[in-house]
Amino acid sequence: MLTATYTLHIAFTDAQLQRLYATGANVIIAKPGPGSPYVSWQVFRPLRNNTLSWQEAYGIYIADAPICDGAGLVPVAGVPSGAVMDRLYTLDKKGNISGPGTDGLPGAFALLNNWRRGRGCLTTGLFQNALINGREVTGNAVSAVPVLFQNTAVIRPAPTLQLWVQSGVVSNTVITQVESPVTTLTFGEGRERLAVAYDADAGIFIPAATGDYAAAVPIPELGMVW
Repeated sequence: MLTATYTLHIAFTDAQLQRLYATGANVIIAKPGPGSPYVSWQVFRPLRNNTLSWQEAYGIYIADAPICDGAGLVPVAGVPSGAVMDRLYTLDKKGNISGPGTDGLPGAFALLNNWRRGRGCLTTGLFQNALINGREVTGNAVSAVPVLFQNTAVIRPAPTLQLWVQSGVVSNTVITQVESPVTTLTFGEGRERLAVAYDADAGIFIPAATGDYAAAVPIPELGMVW
């Protein structure tokens, strides 16, 4: 079965870039799943034309970090990209992962925590690789959920992508304070490629009706959520 590839084009004007650079603001992209806070999946300094692409393939990470603002999600164990949905993985008492087993829930990844580490509660979630402006970024988290000792974390991937501009945020960290309007984009069901442009007056991203990408990209209705 082929894995779908998705592409997002993001455009800025030169004047917008000057303002963003002067304030230290970057583009923040997140894909928070149910029960997860925002996690800065991708953070990058924008160019005039930017391209983000990714495949719907996930890995599972385990981190010994609290879920609080600015916490870095550094893996201490994990399942490589290509983890199997609808199946159960088990983290044993030594920190090794086995599976996938036959148990699980439809439309979700599951991890049983049997590792006696630290305070008995770990952070787990999905990670996803991407390509930003020709640069490969691997291992960045898209979600973060707590899992107690001998409990099972059920992690569902997000069907949407969210982006905004903000300063003071680095990649692969938990975000509890979002300081800008958030634009939500939905991929899938025939939407493999989308293009947006930054609207500085509203602080959001809108469908790109003109420019380098418009000819090949479907243009949905205007709005913050589309």
